[in-house]
This record gives sequence, C-alpha cells and structure tokens, in this order.
Amino acid sequence: MEVEERLMERVPKEYRIDAHHWLILHGRYVCVARTPKCWQCAVIRYCDYQPKTPPPKS
Repeated sequence: MEVEERLMERVPKEYRIDAHHWLILHGRYVCVARTPKCWQCAVIRYCDYQPKTPPPKS
C-alpha cells in the first residue's frame, strides 16, 4: 500500500483539502530533519522514528 493511500484512510474527508499544507508545515516546523521535535508532535503515536527526540533541558 502506498503512503498516499495510507494517509487517505486516516484523514477525514472534510480535512483532505488542507491536509497537504498541514503535512508540509509539520515537516518544516516539527518533524525537522536534523533534530525532530518529537515532544511537540501531534501524531507521535503513528510515527516509526526511533529514538524519539527528548525535549531540551531547561
């Protein structure tokens, strides 16, 4: 099954028009390449990335 098909199963029809924008923004600001901000992620339960990045120490 392709990624697109798997996403379409999860995204409700009323959100599909904007879902691609949200995914782009998620990748730009939360799931960034070098240091993902896992502690801010709204979809962490679906993520296979390991190890999860811990929040920065204050």
